[in-house]
Amino acid sequence: MNYPVNECAVIAPDLTASFLRFEETAYERRLIIRVGNGGNEKVPPGLYVRFYDGNPSLGAPLLGAAQTATGLKPGMYEDV
Repeated sequence: MNYPVNECAVIAPDLTASFLRFEETAYERRLIIRVGNGGNEKVPPGLYVRFYDGNPSLGAPLLGAAQTATGLKPGMYEDV
């Protein structure tokens, strides 16, 4: 595979989703997930995260969506 001179094949973000939890108050229900970057490249803010009740490619309904508020440098995470 050919790469431009100034680029490296292994420098890329590696996003993960973990630490799923539910919070409920008298006024709202919230689904929270931790989005982490285990890669070698920063991810800009505004990454869309969608929550489905099952596999979306099989028609599972969308439960909700959110966006990251901050950029995720390598090793960082954000709860959305």
